[in-house]
Amino acid sequence: MVPPDRNSNPFSTCWNGPREVTYIPLPEASPRSLFTALSANAWRGQILGRHGAGKSTLLCALEPLAAEFGKKWKRIDLYSHECRKDLQLLRTPLDEDTLLVIDGYEQLDVMMRRLVRWRSRWNRSGLLVTAHTDVGLPMLLKLQPDEGTIRQVFRNLVRESPTPVDDSDFHNAFNACNGDIRKLFSDLYDLHERRVRQARQAHRPNRRWERRVVSVDDSQPLD
Repeated sequence: MVPPDRNSNPFSTCWNGPREVTYIPLPEASPRSLFTALSANAWRGQILGRHGAGKSTLLCALEPLAAEFGKKWKRIDLYSHECRKDLQLLRTPLDEDTLLVIDGYEQLDVMMRRLVRWRSRWNRSGLLVTAHTDVGLPMLLKLQPDEGTIRQVFRNLVRESPTPVDDSDFHNAFNACNGDIRKLFSDLYDLHERRVRQARQAHRPNRRWERRVVSVDDSQPLD
């Protein structure tokens, strides 16, 4: 069996990760307008959304604007499968020009969340976090991408890489994912691999009933 080739599958995480996908701004929530709203909230806010909704991608779109707004961007990514980064959070230097950005804030326990918020207030630094549910900070944006928005991401991914997965497959996967966009692209990845393997098998000759051909040297006399 040929193993999956992440470079030929447009739905591999190497192509749809937060730094690879271009953020598609909502009409009312461009990165610049969000930064303006964050400054109006005394540089404190939360971005909410389900898995794959675009929270981390949005952070990548916001980062280049930090210097323009006079802020030093200090981002820490927290994921359940990684080692805890409590010490990194405690050692990160903070001041009034710092915007501390925590992706995956809900990974911290309650006491650590309180400590992080206390440190940011004590040092008069900003605090921007992403989470799946409300964590008590001012609401900056709740991401709920519709089918049309995610279809743009889908079409951008398949534009450069041929795939047997089409728009109708995307539509079915979107309806089945129940809002979990990460699951949607995982399902499309599996569908692509399955169809590619089926196509290879269909074109592979069936050698089960082939007869073996034995070469005969005509120069040798027959008994």
